[in-house]
Amino acid sequence: MLDFLRVRAAGGDAGGGRKVAGPHAPPDLASGAAVEAALDSLTVAISRDFTYGPAVTSVYTGVEEVLELRAGVCQDFAHLFIAAARAMGVPARYVSGYIHIAGARGVTEGASHAWAEAWIPGSGWVGFDATHPVRAGENHVRVAAGRDYRDAAPTRGVYVGTATGRMEADVSTRALEAED
Repeated sequence: MLDFLRVRAAGGDAGGGRKVAGPHAPPDLASGAAVEAALDSLTVAISRDFTYGPAVTSVYTGVEEVLELRAGVCQDFAHLFIAAARAMGVPARYVSGYIHIAGARGVTEGASHAWAEAWIPGSGWVGFDATHPVRAGENHVRVAAGRDYRDAAPTRGVYVGTATGRMEADVSTRALEAED
């Protein structure tokens, strides 16, 4: 659990997290309700105060740069949430996966997504998606979790090929029927 309180480069430093966390800090870290309310408030604030912009950042962008730009993508918002939660003293981790939003045939096709989970006393790990801003729910399909993007990258490996080669991945999700 203590590992999810530590800060390293991809998630940003404690300074940036403290800036964002300040107005949302829970009055009592032992109270699950207080921590949840604080993190719900943080989730809404990030979505409201930062602009979603797909070409603004890269996988190497840190929290301090996101704070300067006031913009980013889902992974940036997850890192910002994590840095703020950790600055509050709340363990938090990065989650990569997909969001299932049924299309015409009940299938979702799209890019990967990122959100954060925080440890809530009495509840355990709870997901917070500052991009949308909602609690992660049944449509959030988790692939990996870790301290930050580096731990939970949606793809990882070694590419063997020409320098001009390009990797592509297509992912589709569909809802499963509930078993009786």
